[in-house]
Amino acid sequence: RDERFCGNPLVSGEPHLRFYAGVLLRTPEGLPIGTVCVLDFETRDLKPDQIDSLKVLARHTMSLLELRLSVAKLDQAVEYREQLLGIVSHDLRTPLGAIRMTAEMLAERPDSNPEFVGKSASRIIRSSESMEQLIHDLLDHDSLERNEVRFRIGRTEVSGIFQDLDDRFSGIAREKEIDFRTELKTELPELYCDPERTLQLLSNLCSNALRFTEKGGCVCVSACRAGDDTIKISVEDTGRGIPPGNAKSIFEPFWQVEKNSGGFGLGLSIVKKLAERQAGTVHLDTSWKDGARFVVALPIQQG
Repeated sequence: RDERFCGNPLVSGEPHLRFYAGVLLRTPEGLPIGTVCVLDFETRDLKPDQIDSLKVLARHTMSLLELRLSVAKLDQAVEYREQLLGIVSHDLRTPLGAIRMTAEMLAERPDSNPEFVGKSASRIIRSSESMEQLIHDLLDHDSLERNEVRFRIGRTEVSGIFQDLDDRFSGIAREKEIDFRTELKTELPELYCDPERTLQLLSNLCSNALRFTEKGGCVCVSACRAGDDTIKISVEDTGRGIPPGNAKSIFEPFWQVEKNSGGFGLGLSIVKKLAERQAGTVHLDTSWKDGARFVVALPIQQG
């Protein structure tokens, strides 16, 4: 009797359904996700109490689905906590052990020569910096997960960000005997982004590139316009590269190219979130064969 169902194959063909009554299932936000329905091979009418029962069944079904979703989220949270505790206990113990061992050596040799003291102090500083970076990554990741990071979006010059990258990484690259370059071959329009967060995003990529590039290698940051409303910034290195099969998983929290490589494996996850919160994207260019190449796309200031 309802023309909306005349063309349905379950009505026009086997099993030749002749009756349908359904109640829409909606999420708490009002999003429809399905129906609880009654089907029959014969035409019929439902009594008011039967309709009420169907509505009650739909409510119970939705409650059960919400409960199962909540349980799944709790399981995920427990798994996340256990994973985090395991990584923290391992990765923070390593620099702490180095600091303690070096301090004990200094205590046992109070009359050590200046060269030994200098090397020991440098080792303590490096281990402390490593711990500080690990803690920063944890705090940044947690803040992004909770949507607590504030973004100050505005007009931003690409050249200014590139100058900051050069100031930050050129000295580190020289110490490692790596060629670090920032290239802007043409004048580009202004980005529409948070300059501080964009610098953080690109710094994470540059830091990774320098970590996995050997002595004599090269890390290059470049930018170009892509269409009317986007600028693409590439961070390329001549390091060991990343297998194409890992192109998506590398952006998952706690994923690492190499185990025990230092860090929690949160850097690329943070990069992805920082890009997306600014209406941008980031991906691994799997066509790049001479190392790794990450491409960040950010919007251009309009008007």
